[in-house]
This record gives sequence, structure tokens and C-alpha cells, in this order.
Amino acid sequence: MRINGRDYRIPELDFGTVRRLEENGISFFDLQKPKKKYFSIITAFVGLATQMEPEEVDFVLQQHLLGGGSFEGYLEEITKAVETSGFFQAMMKKNQKANLHLAKEPTE
Repeated sequence: MRINGRDYRIPELDFGTVRRLEENGISFFDLQKPKKKYFSIITAFVGLATQMEPEEVDFVLQQHLLGGGSFEGYLEEITKAVETSGFFQAMMKKNQKANLHLAKEPTE
């Protein structure tokens, strides 16, 4: 991610980073439909990459936009980080298995 002329890298997504995302209001399920919480997801991931608090990230991103920057490519970088994360892949498999199990249960 390029913000205000500096490059930042999203860290490996593991249990700790997912917990920090949740602290910033982003759940595992939000990442499956990122356009629902677009700004919150960008803020949370920039916070991970920069190690800044959400309020600091808000200021930095606002300055970035006011200075002519954009969020173009951010969602693609976030999606790639999620897709390549072993932790997220394991969570997806467990989630899919749970959904299959629920779908097979008889309804009354």
C-alpha cells in the first residue's frame, strides 16, 4: 500500500492480526464481503501495516486523499493477503464444514 508517498506491507494474517482487526470492528465474515465496510476495512488494514491507532490512520488517510491520493488497489492487496493466509484458509474450511453440517440437519 502506498500512502503519502510511503510504501507499507500488510503483515502475515494470523490469529493475532485477526484479533486486532476485530478490535477495530472488522470480523472474519466482513472480509468475505469487503465492500460492505469498505472504509473500516481499509482503516483496519492500514493500521496493521503502519502500526498506528485508528484515529491516527483516519488522519493519515484523509491527508492522503486530500493530497490527491486514492485507495485504488488497496482492496486487491487486502484480498490477496486474506487469500494467501494459512490462518484464513483454515478458518474458511471450518466455516464451510459447519455450514454443510447445518444444511444437512433435518428441519421440523
